[in-house]
Amino acid sequence: MITWDEYQQQALTTAIYPLKRELEYTVLGLCSEVGEIGEAYLRKTTDPAEVLAEIGDNFWYCAAIADALKVPLSLVAQIHPPVSGVYGISELLLQIVSQTSGMAGVVKKSIRDNDGFLSSAGQVKIEEHLNTTLWLLDDLCRRFNTTRTAVMSKNLNKLADRKQRGVLQGSGDNR
Repeated sequence: MITWDEYQQQALTTAIYPLKRELEYTVLGLCSEVGEIGEAYLRKTTDPAEVLAEIGDNFWYCAAIADALKVPLSLVAQIHPPVSGVYGISELLLQIVSQTSGMAGVVKKSIRDNDGFLSSAGQVKIEEHLNTTLWLLDDLCRRFNTTRTAVMSKNLNKLADRKQRGVLQGSGDNR
């Protein structure tokens, strides 16, 4: 069973983005990937593997955001205990959208007000949104009859394969 920090450490071996824009890149990436979960779910595929693959990509961006904040993913996950089973799948997706847009709002304000410098209050807000996002994604995994560790492991395997073949950059699953 993979831990939050083991996942973060392994996931980051596949990170390719400019470190000077790390927080902006990863928060925007997470927002984009949340949309991809929604798209996969809306297609009402009979095979949940597509939705689960997108959830794995969301975990990757969560790990990268925590890294941009210079905190271990396990610390972010422990901010407050998770509340699960409260929402249906559609509501979970909307809650994830709400949390990620909250992160984007904090980043936007840091660019507007502080030339991109994230205040300590801003960092705390992003960590809180990230914590809730992690546990909502965890709950979403359970709704598809799997665990976050299974989704994370599958995501790492996909990324390791892409890294080995030299096709980490690009878009889509057919690389």
